[in-house]
Amino acid sequence: MQERGVDQLDRRGEAAAEWWSLAVAVVVTVAIGLVLPWEPDRVTVTITNPTDHVLYITTSTPNDDSLSQVLVVGPRSTATADDAIDRGSQWVLHLRTRGTSAGTLETSRSELVDGSFTIPKWVNDGLAAAGVVPDVTDPDPDG
Repeated sequence: MQERGVDQLDRRGEAAAEWWSLAVAVVVTVAIGLVLPWEPDRVTVTITNPTDHVLYITTSTPNDDSLSQVLVVGPRSTATADDAIDRGSQWVLHLRTRGTSAGTLETSRSELVDGSFTIPKWVNDGLAAAGVVPDVTDPDPDG
């Protein structure tokens, strides 16, 4: 009879050990999930560039100066970035060409996402006034 009591005790101990193992596994899994990096939302952004320059575009927000690469758009063309980090409702676009700043522009996410954002012509005029060589050789068709 004693042997039977020892067997019951061993089974109870095994059950408790299995329960504790399961509890530890759940706690570890939850902790790992909380520690893993958060992935920001992504959006599709479309920008039209009527200038004579290739523009390298990064973005920040009015309240956060950290930059995210958005896209490179050729002269007189439109480009789409399918996986841009969503910077919120207001974006600040930082434009560069040939190592030269081409200015900053503030716009809304909705303009960028619906494809209606066009770089203003004054960017082209400012680069020409600064002596930046255009990336196209034919004259500007819009004068």
